[in-house]
Amino acid sequence: YDVPHHVINLSRSFNPVKDISSFFKIISLIRKEKPDVVHLHSAKAGFLGRIVTKMMGRKSVFSPHGGSYLSFTGVKRIMFFLLEVIGKKSSYKALAISQSEALRMIYEIGFKKENVFVIPNSLPFPGFPKDIPDNLGKLEGEFKVGTIGRLTQQKDPELFADIANEIIKH
Repeated sequence: YDVPHHVINLSRSFNPVKDISSFFKIISLIRKEKPDVVHLHSAKAGFLGRIVTKMMGRKSVFSPHGGSYLSFTGVKRIMFFLLEVIGKKSSYKALAISQSEALRMIYEIGFKKENVFVIPNSLPFPGFPKDIPDNLGKLEGEFKVGTIGRLTQQKDPELFADIANEIIKH
């Protein structure tokens, strides 16, 4: 695919020097690319990206694909949970992959119900009703979409590229 991408190596563990450096690299990238909306996921990239996009007057759409805090116990779980609570204040909208994830985002993290949308983590199949309402509304004019997150199989960046290409075609 001819999809431009930029790599910013974030450390998975807490590393203040690398984290601050990554923060400024994300600022520089957003200044350069000037996206209208930035799609975010994953714990650290999602958190830093939401803070930067809000600071720079851009909108972010956050899709956690399972809250990062759910993978931990004890102090780490509390720390990642607090990052999600702080990060929500910088999120424009949130996309959940299931109703249960949407409920977690609303009742655990504190997102406003009207800012959480469910897009089922599935692909259409023959006979699937095509008249399901579009909760995100109509997008008009030209716009840029960026995504910030780990490029791992779990996040399926190839599917994101396929979807982006289909949107561009239509």
